[in-house]
Amino acid sequence: MASIPKQGEWASFCKVFMSDAAMCNDERFCNNALRTSNRDALEADIQAVFDRLTYPQAVDRLTGAQPAR
Repeated sequence: MASIPKQGEWASFCKVFMSDAAMCNDERFCNNALRTSNRDALEADIQAVFDRLTYPQAVDRLTGAQPAR
């Protein structure tokens, strides 16, 4: 389980890790409260991406999705 409460971080996660920039506007996931209430669907979508990636690919995408500090 991961928590991504900030919209900018969520948009980056969708674009970089999920390779689906439109996902951040999905009515089930467009804010933190909706992501929480639709957790099962969100976890399934995230797991589907993890299932297609090797460990190094997943690490690269997760690292790339982090906001600049």
